[in-house]
Amino acid sequence: MARAEFSKATKLDAWRISRGHCMKCTAKLFSGNIEYHHDKECTFGGGATLDNCIVLCRTCHSSITKERAAVIAKSNRVRNRHLGIKKPRTMTRWRNFKGEIVTATRER
Repeated sequence: MARAEFSKATKLDAWRISRGHCMKCTAKLFSGNIEYHHDKECTFGGGATLDNCIVLCRTCHSSITKERAAVIAKSNRVRNRHLGIKKPRTMTRWRNFKGEIVTATRER
């Protein structure tokens, strides 16, 4: 699923609601330290709406992103497995029981 970016109007409205402070740690936000975060990720059906927008400082945003990255990656793997999407096989050789190297070949 493609990531939906917030519009300028949504960011401005979220900024006004937060009154220039981080919504997690309440630190005063300055230019270059402002991040707009999806409360419910696009992967889980969240959109680019004002209800889903959180204004955070960079520190809080990176901590939330690190916490949720593993959950998002696992949900993507489960979804792909359910849809039959697999990674290409990387192993082309293996050893048999005698210790000899066997190359994978496809016989027709």
